Amino acid sequence: ADETPHPVLENERPGSLHRGYMWNFYLPEYKTPFFEYHQGRGETGVDTLIRGQVKVVQSDGFVVYDKFDTLPEHLHLCCWAHVRRKFFEAEENDPARARHALEKIRELYRVEQIIKEDKLEAEAAVKLRREKSYPVICELEEWCRKEYDLTVDGSPIAKAMFYMYTRFEQLAGYINDARFEIDNNPVERSIRPLTLNRKNVLFSGSHEAAHAAAIFFSLLGCCREHNVNPQEWLRKVLILVQDEKLMKASDYSSLL
Repeated sequence: ADETPHPVLENERPGSLHRGYMWNFYLPEYKTPFFEYHQGRGETGVDTLIRGQVKVVQSDGFVVYDKFDTLPEHLHLCCWAHVRRKFFEAEENDPARARHALEKIRELYRVEQIIKEDKLEAEAAVKLRREKSYPVICELEEWCRKEYDLTVDGSPIAKAMFYMYTRFEQLAGYINDARFEIDNNPVERSIRPLTLNRKNVLFSGSHEAAHAAAIFFSLLGCCREHNVNPQEWLRKVLILVQDEKLMKASDYSSLL
């Protein structure tokens, strides 16, 4: 899951845009992005997942996702790419510590590369992660515990270490299931077109229009993920939805 700002013209304060958010819930197994507009960045987006009976969510370190940690039989995973980014940003501040962390994180990604290259599945992938990745994560946690007190409060390296140290449980969870990812990159890639959209159209005219935009972002995002020409697909679908039999059956799944 991820979220990105989506400005809306409709606002209680004239002369300013409302800062809404497009939330993206991406299913890696099916390469399916699902966008939903919310007027804020609070728990309402996470509530969508809970109502949809989603049991596992992977996110960045945004605090609202911590709600998953409080629910029985739910699992919250965090993203190693976000941790890596923090240490990249800290490299000029503290090269030795930042490079040590980055090298250890590279080891975790090397394991994922082996899994992909050897096409390991289920038990084999989990076995390799537990043998190779879990000791590295434990080593990073111990290193972080010892080194954090030697950093300057508020420095980039201190922030990077604190970000990682407070999330080790969520960062380690991916090793236990081959379906889980090491990072949140798939959802971040699928949300990039919205950044381009903000430059092109600037804002939605109303909250209702933003909800409609989310539907099109979802449908055209699926086209993009599955290498389907979105213009051709949309042209075909806009004709098919006028079919009376289809309308009476209310079965649109065949159009996906």
